[in-house]
Amino acid sequence: MGLSIAVGFVVDDAIVVLENVHRHIEEGLTPVQASLVGAREIAGPVVAMTITLAAVYAPIGFVSGLTGGVELVINHASTAGKLDFFPPHDPWQS
Repeated sequence: MGLSIAVGFVVDDAIVVLENVHRHIEEGLTPVQASLVGAREIAGPVVAMTITLAAVYAPIGFVSGLTGGVELVINHASTAGKLDFFPPHDPWQS
């Protein structure tokens, strides 16, 4: 169950970013420019959503036994995956 929730969070955030990038492409930017601009615009809200969801689901990690341990690992993996999606610097900018 926890894995499906974590995958859902990542997919949901990816869809939000993809729709924003697509909007910029329709406005005339190249795909690379649209990706950079779109990801920068959405990075803050996606990180805020991640923190909020981690705060909501963190108590599950305090459940004893196998269930709590698995949920805690999944929450950390989901958060780390989202942070890797938004690098802190722009590798294309000199």
